[in-house]
Parts: sequence; C-alpha cells; structure tokens
Amino acid sequence: MANRNDIPHLIELLDDHSPDVRDHVLRELLSFGDTLEEEMRALVDQLPADRRRIAEWMITSHKQGQARWDAWRAWPEIDEPNAQLEAAFELLAQFQYGWLPPITLRDLLDGLARDFLTTCHTRDALSLSRFLFVTRQLRGNTNDYYAPMNCNLIHVIEHKLGLPISLVAVFILVGARCGVAVEGCCAPQHFLARARIGGSTLLFDCFNGGRILTDKEIAKIRSHMPPHLWRVLAEPVQPVELMRRALNNLIHAYTLQGDEANSTLMTELGAALPAI
Repeated sequence: MANRNDIPHLIELLDDHSPDVRDHVLRELLSFGDTLEEEMRALVDQLPADRRRIAEWMITSHKQGQARWDAWRAWPEIDEPNAQLEAAFELLAQFQYGWLPPITLRDLLDGLARDFLTTCHTRDALSLSRFLFVTRQLRGNTNDYYAPMNCNLIHVIEHKLGLPISLVAVFILVGARCGVAVEGCCAPQHFLARARIGGSTLLFDCFNGGRILTDKEIAKIRSHMPPHLWRVLAEPVQPVELMRRALNNLIHAYTLQGDEANSTLMTELGAALPAI
C-alpha cells in the first residue's frame, strides 16, 4: 500500500497514456479508503489545482461506479415488479451513458403519465397505446435497428425511437402510473405487449404504432411454436427475464459496432442477474 508521500506522484500519473498505469494508480489511491480526502487536504500545497481536480473527478467517478454496481445487484430484490423494471432501466441508462444523465427516467415517465391523464378521458390500454405510439409518435427504429441507444429508455423517450422491448417497457411503466395494467409478451423473434380490455386479451405491436394483432396473426405466431409453449403468450415476462433479453440485444449491438468494452460491460451486467 502507498503512503502519504506517494500521493503527489500517484496523482501526476492519473492521466498517463497507459490505461493499465491509470488503473494501478487509481487502485493505489483508493487503498487509502475514507482517509484519502483528508490526506489530499494535508498535501494541498504539494498538489497543483489541476492535478487535484483530476484526482477528485476520477475518485468520485469510481465511487459512483461502485454504487451503480451495488444498485444493479440489488434491484432484483425490490418487491414490486414494475419498480424492479424501472430501477433496472434507470441503471442501464446510467451504465450506457457512463455518468448520471441530467434527467431521470422517472421524470420522463411521470411526464408522459401526467400528459396522458390530463388529455385522455378513457383510461385503458388501448387509449394509452394510441397516446404513446400515435399521439406521441414513439415508434420502432427501422433505420438503425441495432443502435445501442434503442435500449436506453431515456434516449428512447427523448428521441421517440426504440426496439420492441424498450417500447413495451415504456408502455408498461407509464401504464403502471395510470392504473393501466400492461405486461410484456415473449413471441418468437419479436416482443409484444399484452393487456386485457373488456374481458378480452389483446396483443400490441409497439414497434409498429401500437397496433393490435389480429386472431390470424396470433395463430401464425403459434404456428411457429410447439404447442406446449403456447402458454408463453399468456404468461407475464418477469423483469429479470426482460432485462436479460435487453442485455442480449445490447451485447449484439455493441459487438456489431466493434465496441468491445461496452459489449463486455453488458455481458457482466447479465452475469450479475439472478438465475430464473
């Protein structure tokens, strides 16, 4: 472990061109634990202001990263499924950005729910689907399907483009705020939303304007599934399963971009999820 006299030299190396050197230096500094800030204050005369700012920024970023990982491991323990899903997508956005975004997913979802409740008199899944996917024009990103940000719900809501799974997640989470029950539905090679209206169960294609699938289309989906798996179309998708599917999409998307670092990060996030 380094001692106090090593701190100025270590801080000089924090922006070294070698990532391995930077990682080693950061580990040495963090080995001081809670006393590091006190040690830095004691050496203030020996630390140029610009060096001290770099050190403070890197140490703060590391602590935030550790807290984010702790929260990621903890979200599956949240009692309520929709709260689990929202916490997971909030954290996933932070991992993708690499920092805390200026707006939270919760704020964006609250805004959509507030606008729906104040403009729509009918409070059911069909009305909410029209609001999100027609009025607000959230839609599938057909031009850049494999863009990683298609799974980032903050980016999806702000740019109105996403994947089936992210658009369904928005539908679920806004619905939860409005007393409208919506579930995810795993269909072969697609992800749909499911809701009950007037005693009937409807499947929504959120990627294509929130349209309702016909009986013929549902029968076609079933034809591509073994009969013993038809029950999957009627079972809610659990948040852990949904997030695992989203992470698999991201691993593929980042791999296509040649972004090995983020592909590895998404793999590690998936590995941290509990087995179902």
